[in-house]
Amino acid sequence: MIPNGGLISILALLPNLLFLVFPPRDVPRELSQPARGLEIVEGVGRVGVFAIPFFCWIEIAGTLEMIAVVIMIGALGLYYAGWLRYLRQGRSFALLFQPMLSIPLPMAVAPIVYFYAASIVLHAWLLFLATVLLTIGHLYVSHLSWQDTQALNS
Repeated sequence: MIPNGGLISILALLPNLLFLVFPPRDVPRELSQPARGLEIVEGVGRVGVFAIPFFCWIEIAGTLEMIAVVIMIGALGLYYAGWLRYLRQGRSFALLFQPMLSIPLPMAVAPIVYFYAASIVLHAWLLFLATVLLTIGHLYVSHLSWQDTQALNS
């Protein structure tokens, strides 16, 4: 066992620092406002998925955990590729929501898949529940933003 589940959170958070240093150049002036309840659900889920791993141990004890690690690596790779695309193609807001490899909302889906798999590696049912909350809110909010970018391009 490796006593640092927080590494899982750090790896997911690192590319988000790019957003602070390299913000989008073309955020629409008026974005759709998600339902307040869903924003709260997303926020609780986000805090949970980033905080809970710091209290867990990485434990790869069998095949299920190995499969979860592979899924985590793939999801994190897709997430990092999305950030790379965003930087290389001019930091357009729409790039944060456009499909990649036929995956809709990849910048929202990839971290969610990553944290579901992490809940297996960390043997953390609380992380699983936090990821459910994040899924409900984050996919909804991201879909609204994608719709806003589509409306601007129409």
